Amino acid sequence: IEFAEFPGQDNLYCKYMLTSGSDWVIMQGVEEGLSQIARKQSGSTNQRLVWNFPINVAYKSTNAFGWPQLVLAIYGYDFAGRDVVK
Repeated sequence: IEFAEFPGQDNLYCKYMLTSGSDWVIMQGVEEGLSQIARKQSGSTNQRLVWNFPINVAYKSTNAFGWPQLVLAIYGYDFAGRDVVK
């Protein structure tokens, strides 16, 4: 995941999870993780939040059914400092 644009939002981070069928086994890497908190460049009209975090996972399978899927959720903080989905 390189970047995303969320107009009007700042200080966001990305949580990810990989889900797959029962025939798929992770050989290397992790199923879930999170990025650093990204901020927009101050004084710029660029709306990009840059994460640049790699997802490096190796699977093995005996069947193509249940192909791995990447699930993303973008979080930030509310006025009380709690994590909330954006």
